[in-house]
Amino acid sequence: MIPLPTAFDLVERGDLDRLGRERVEVPERFNWASEVFEGRHARRAPDRPALVWADDTGRKVRLSYQEFVASGNRLLNLLRLLGLKQQQPLFVMLPIYPEVWLSYYAAIKGGYVLVPAATILTPSDIEYRFRQIRPGAVLADPLSAKKIDWAESAMGQPVPIKLVAGGERPGWTSVDAALDEPSEAAPASTKTADPLFLFFTSGTTGLPKVVTHTHASYPIGHLTTSAWIGVRPGDVHSNISQAGWAKFAWSSFFAP
Repeated sequence: MIPLPTAFDLVERGDLDRLGRERVEVPERFNWASEVFEGRHARRAPDRPALVWADDTGRKVRLSYQEFVASGNRLLNLLRLLGLKQQQPLFVMLPIYPEVWLSYYAAIKGGYVLVPAATILTPSDIEYRFRQIRPGAVLADPLSAKKIDWAESAMGQPVPIKLVAGGERPGWTSVDAALDEPSEAAPASTKTADPLFLFFTSGTTGLPKVVTHTHASYPIGHLTTSAWIGVRPGDVHSNISQAGWAKFAWSSFFAP
């Protein structure tokens, strides 16, 4: 059995033969955001670029590992301030904005359950999802927020916490409010068996079904994705997956 820290070391060194031959020891408790992103990468290379983002309007965002941690902690602190509790669902329906990466980090560190949603969903699609999983909070862009408001009205049940990114929406809190929050946040105590992601399938042969992933299955399991992609410290990796799909978690978040 390979201890978990050793498994991450093997991927970073490119020693994939041993990783392929032996099983990785999975601990009872594990928090990827705190122990790996912050505890390993941000601590070792705080000034190395973690996220480089640009859109077709000329807007650019460049965050180092240290800056990413600070921004993610501010978002986590805002969610906690607004009342979101550990293991409550966070429904994220955003285009490929920097806030997608930050929301993943904040949710993992805070022990929330992420429910990613593609921006192509219709109000009725959203209503169906809300009836299956009642979110404790939603994070959306203004266009998606409008559809969420419609679904909320159709159900007659309000979502307690609504955050908007990339613009404004009446009745919603701007994610920019996180800028006023502290840049440090304590991690939640998360078990590897705790649910982390609730993905809705594409519904190819019927209505979408919920697929659950834990704090181990993606954060630890995608060591193999890191190896397959072949990323090394300092590389720039681009993946064009839309943020609502599981592929985004694999190749845009955990592996790089």
